[in-house]
Amino acid sequence: MHELECLGDRSTMLLPTTDMLLDVYNALPFMCVHLNPDTERSDIVSPHSATLFHLPPTSLLKLSKEDLLSRIRCATNSTITHHDVNENMFFVLKKN
Repeated sequence: MHELECLGDRSTMLLPTTDMLLDVYNALPFMCVHLNPDTERSDIVSPHSATLFHLPPTSLLKLSKEDLLSRIRCATNSTITHHDVNENMFFVLKKN
């Protein structure tokens, strides 16, 4: 968004606002996790963790990917799956 705003001609494009993007982010039906590339520990956990797994995002910060997934499995007694976006970002879902 920043690049488009600075380099592109916004007057000819209809782009979502930051508020719109935050609404989408908060409504996602899965949990997003970002790992700090230096520490390989979670530095961002989306708010949906509270709805899906009954765990506040703050309780899942600064954990390795393996520790985070293990904590979610233990807390929920359910099967989960994760999908890697890249080496620093992944999604977590409850399996049906």
